[in-house]
Amino acid sequence: MSADQNPLADAPLEAQLSDGESPFPATALQKEEQPLPPRRAAFVAEYLKDFNATQAAIRAGYSARTAQEISHDLLSNALVADAVARGKAQRLERVNVTADKVLQEMALLAESDVSHYIIDDYGQVELAEGAPDGAMRAIQSIKRRVRVLEDGTKEYNVELKLWDKPTPLRLLGRHVGIFTDKLEVTGKGGGPIQVAAAQLADMTQEQLAEMAQQLASAAKELTA
Repeated sequence: MSADQNPLADAPLEAQLSDGESPFPATALQKEEQPLPPRRAAFVAEYLKDFNATQAAIRAGYSARTAQEISHDLLSNALVADAVARGKAQRLERVNVTADKVLQEMALLAESDVSHYIIDDYGQVELAEGAPDGAMRAIQSIKRRVRVLEDGTKEYNVELKLWDKPTPLRLLGRHVGIFTDKLEVTGKGGGPIQVAAAQLADMTQEQLAEMAQQLASAAKELTA
């Protein structure tokens, strides 16, 4: 629903948040019995798509001018927080994702290396001796070009691209509670390394690779 379609979109913040619901914290009994008002339910559904609270509020019909403040208040509401938690749990159950699986996949991607693969005489990619189990999952794409030589033989040119290491796991990690607003693992000297999740997109490939290696080490310790 757009702001134009929603008569409350430009209303004061208190009016937008009311939705016919009491401003007081919900009790456990109220959580079980009281469904979310339509716009709050829409906010939960939109938030679960990408975990962008401000944009979820706008897409749910709240005013864009106050969406950031509204989204913070909505996520602080006991009923909304409970609905978000249930939505996450239901999605994880459907896809059978656990924290251990995320950590294992993180370690696999973090340690992926082109030396784990060999290319045979026909341009087929195979695992090299000593490559970790599941290393084929670290491959994003394989491009093959075939060139026919003058003597009729074929020459294969293969381009192998591995998955970007942190990006595909950031949102999944937030689902299972590994990542919140910050990532923290042990760095040099035992000190914490903190990186705002929003900053990952601005990091260079070298910085991402270094962070991935640190996360992989932390993952091994957690799953040992």
